[in-house]
Amino acid sequence: MKIKGMIHSIDIDAKIIGIKQYKRVVYFYFQNSQMNLFKRYLYKGILIELEYDEDKVMEDVLGLDVLDFLSDKDSYTIYTDP
Repeated sequence: MKIKGMIHSIDIDAKIIGIKQYKRVVYFYFQNSQMNLFKRYLYKGILIELEYDEDKVMEDVLGLDVLDFLSDKDSYTIYTDP
């Protein structure tokens, strides 16, 4: 899946970026290695394009101890036990 939009927010410590796409903000988590590679280029307001393998993400999520899994049109909410 491809995501194109403008960077809305960045949290370097939590490794999360928010991308504004069609009047909504989509949040992405970066692994340490990814954040170290790209953090010097991540600034609020710049255009960005990301591509990720949705099947791989779902495989990783289903490998967790999931308590509840809710699906909306194009988003998922996953609840786990801390």
